[in-house]
Amino acid sequence: MSPPKLQFVTGKGGVGKTRFSVLLSHGEKKPLFEFTAAAEEEARFLKLPKPHLLSESRQSLSEDFLASVVKISSIAKLISKAKLFQTLLQLAPNLYEILLLKKLVELSKDHPVVVDAPSTGHFIGMFEALKTAQSLFDGGFLKRAADEMETFFQDESQVEVYIVSLPEVSALEEMKIIESRLQELFPRLSVKRILNRKHLPAQEGLDLPHELQKLAYDRPRDEDERIQNLNFDQVLLEGATRL
Repeated sequence: MSPPKLQFVTGKGGVGKTRFSVLLSHGEKKPLFEFTAAAEEEARFLKLPKPHLLSESRQSLSEDFLASVVKISSIAKLISKAKLFQTLLQLAPNLYEILLLKKLVELSKDHPVVVDAPSTGHFIGMFEALKTAQSLFDGGFLKRAADEMETFFQDESQVEVYIVSLPEVSALEEMKIIESRLQELFPRLSVKRILNRKHLPAQEGLDLPHELQKLAYDRPRDEDERIQNLNFDQVLLEGATRL
């Protein structure tokens, strides 16, 4: 089976999504679509070449949307800058999320893409937007786009979602929330769990101050207890700079 065309990386804020995205992009030799301008700095920290970065502004997405409807790009560009249209764009339910997902699907058809995606709520909201569009619109461009993306995201060979978590209670709980909601929306979607910054216990018998003893021995033991009975597709140790 060929690798998925679209790979999302998500999880709770602060768990290392961008680092994992950069490592995945580098390892898979794929462009990296970013929502925040943090990937280049992360690549420098990891001493990796700058990724081939992709991004989209709301303005460019609205122009593409209008061009598909109006068919004349110069007129579409003019309308997209009008205040009335921008107001309507903000009022339309989840329109930005739908257009963004559509753009990501289109990009992935030209070449596979890794997406440094938003954290829990925003990420789930992107996929819920498709279901909203399918139920809200009877026809037209948005209905067709939502239906096409529904088919795309139900194909496990096309899309993969990596949920990154730290060995901490809140991050692990959010991992479960994301996974559960995605399975409700797209049961066939391929989801992988990534445990980041796992600590190994220090060598036994070290003469350490009390606080360092806790870090060296108690912290790894506590982490093992938290992840007990949880399966992960990949575990990255603290300080890892390669997958």
